Amino acid sequence: MNRRFLMGAGVAALVTSVTACGDSETSREEQIENYAAEQGIDLDVDIDGDKMVVQQDIGGVTSQVGMGLDLPDGFPDDVALFPGMQVYGASIVPMGYSVAAIGNDGVDAVTSYLTDQMTANGWADESTPSPAPTMRNLRFTKDGRAASYTLVPGSDDNTNIQISVVTLP
Repeated sequence: MNRRFLMGAGVAALVTSVTACGDSETSREEQIENYAAEQGIDLDVDIDGDKMVVQQDIGGVTSQVGMGLDLPDGFPDDVALFPGMQVYGASIVPMGYSVAAIGNDGVDAVTSYLTDQMTANGWADESTPSPAPTMRNLRFTKDGRAASYTLVPGSDDNTNIQISVVTLP
């Protein structure tokens, strides 16, 4: 994600933390959007109960942050997803998609599941050894596309999952 989007998400988080608890969701959305606009950042904020989604469109990139997000529109259905993973970041970029999520199992289990599912879906495994012993980098290709996963151990035996799917030049 680009720096300007991360600044926008940070502005939204800051304003959310200081808004009054009694404010309506619409009022809090407007407060965040107005504050961001004062900083030169165009955000669309949607608050639904305890879920907040911040969306920003910059230069052909549409990005969202928030817990429990849906996959980006058009995300390929032949790309494996770890069961029960919680998406907290999703972007549509000019050549593909980017997803950030948390999986509820360890890196080894997530690696095994994703590798099995991707090869079963016809993807060629082009993974190379990972640069760190606790981290895994997976790469698969199919039909002029590449899907990459970066898996990093999280807390409580969870795994941080970064997925990138792009059309190859």
